[in-house]
Amino acid sequence: MFCTKCGAQIPDESEFCPYCGAKAVSVQPAAESAVQPEAGPEKSGFSKHRKWLLLEGIGTIVAAVLIILFVLHPFGDNGNQLTSPRKAVTPAQTKQTAGKTVTPTPTKAPVKPVTEEPTRVITPAAIVSPTPSPTEFPDPRDPGKTFCMVNGVLLVSNDVFGMTYGELDRYFGYQLPVKQNWEWSSVPLEYLDYVYTDGNNYALYFENDRLIAVRSEQVIPGYSIPKDLLANAENAMGEYDYSWRDSNSGVIYEYDWYRYIGDGYGEYAIFLNPYDDIDHVVQQYTSPAFTGGSIQNR
Repeated sequence: MFCTKCGAQIPDESEFCPYCGAKAVSVQPAAESAVQPEAGPEKSGFSKHRKWLLLEGIGTIVAAVLIILFVLHPFGDNGNQLTSPRKAVTPAQTKQTAGKTVTPTPTKAPVKPVTEEPTRVITPAAIVSPTPSPTEFPDPRDPGKTFCMVNGVLLVSNDVFGMTYGELDRYFGYQLPVKQNWEWSSVPLEYLDYVYTDGNNYALYFENDRLIAVRSEQVIPGYSIPKDLLANAENAMGEYDYSWRDSNSGVIYEYDWYRYIGDGYGEYAIFLNPYDDIDHVVQQYTSPAFTGGSIQNR
């Protein structure tokens, strides 16, 4: 009989094929399809059909080896090594081509043309000074010469006239005392006494919360304006414009000068004022914003 697997002729009583080891099956092929072993010089017992099976197995093994080699060491055209998906290749790595070391050139992104923009002038934003706290003193806006006595003559900066109480308080570093009502005027007024940095006391008068007058006082020994004070005032401001005489005693008790004070022409005056039994000489600047007749009484 013949082996059903490799086709070799084996003895009829064989249980296994001595050539391929397959289990023998008693099958008698038809006479017209019986495979006769090829007569020839081979004496090893291999048939032509077994040769094909052997070649097919060898080819399968060779193909498997080539596939394994290709996966481990892939090659492309001209023997150049290809980039394996299992291993990333950086531009710094080199590759061998025809015996030469070639460093791949990294691809550069296209450079966009530079568009020149017109020069723009940036104006810095205005600097807003923070509101100083009451502990900040002195306020830098006060030059230290807002009020001053020069040769006994009172001088006042025009910058302060027209300020509100709050603005003036900030101007002097939040040092002003509380205002009080002034009852010796034809219009409602408020006033306060302020000791300035020069050590002198100045009275500030407000109408509708606006500074309209500044006054200084000093005690004199008799009821008359000191001649040296009048002379120094005339040297500083020129000859006085008006004088006021007491009709009973004949004593001149007030001298007036019209000067630019605040935002218009106001008045600088030297006058006498009795306080109880003590005589005072007063110097006062009054701005044109004052709407009353006089604030020179007490």
